[in-house]
Amino acid sequence: MKKLLTICFAMLIVAFIFADTITIGTGTGVQRYPLGSFYGYERSAALYTDAELGSQNLSISSLAWYSTIATTAIVPTKIYLKTTAATTFASADTWANMISGATLVYDSNYGATPAGGWNLFSLTSNFAIDNGFGLIVLVERNYGGTGSSSAGGSSGGPGVQYTSVTNTHQYWNQDSTPPSGNGTLSSYRPNIQIVYTTYEITNPPNPANLVSPLNGATNILLSQTLNWSSGGGAPTGYKLSLGTVTPFTTIINQLDLGAVTTYDPELTYSTESVSYTHLRAHETVLDLVCRLLLEKNKHN
Repeated sequence: MKKLLTICFAMLIVAFIFADTITIGTGTGVQRYPLGSFYGYERSAALYTDAELGSQNLSISSLAWYSTIATTAIVPTKIYLKTTAATTFASADTWANMISGATLVYDSNYGATPAGGWNLFSLTSNFAIDNGFGLIVLVERNYGGTGSSSAGGSSGGPGVQYTSVTNTHQYWNQDSTPPSGNGTLSSYRPNIQIVYTTYEITNPPNPANLVSPLNGATNILLSQTLNWSSGGGAPTGYKLSLGTVTPFTTIINQLDLGAVTTYDPELTYSTESVSYTHLRAHETVLDLVCRLLLEKNKHN
């Protein structure tokens, strides 16, 4: 037992040694985003460019924001990540559109932020971002009702420090129900710390990450889109196969989608089918499998 514990401890030390941290933003202005709960439902999207990430291949394991005000509110919090080639947000958009194609990397209750410290969020799984792409960090806070009031600190938030960078932040607020309209563009981008390790580009690339629908999901609406994200390794594009019987190519056979990470298939009722999605990069099939059972038509 002692030997096993020693080996595990050594592995943890090695992982810690090779992890590194990027801090983006030096401004000292404060706002509640992305950790506010003044409204019942708050959302925040912040864009960080490839250059700010160091133009390298990153495997991100945790994120942190610096707070200046202590809070006691416990808030259900989700964090999504996705890559982007853009350097700013071109226009305001809905939260649903913003998280489309993003990967959910944190989903838990979070609260009790310190005054004068970094709030660390350890991701449920590492997120890979290849050199050449920027990062969009999307934070969803769902306190509910009309917000947390004084429990959320000053103005319902911990006073997160930000740096002014034009059109790199967007936020949404609403009481009682989640916001559905367009957000508000802002230059107040939250300062962020990113804990990461670097990786080498592989050939073939790593398997893509399935976003939605979930593997094995049933009763899927015909309007459902297929969504995935890069697993790292610099994929240059994806190919899709979709069918009802093995080898699952009867509907779509190796359709070249380019570099997109979403697809809206034309599906019909009266079908119980399974789709097998091959995503290719560098002309090599990735081993992502998306098994989608379509809803049977209940109307004759």
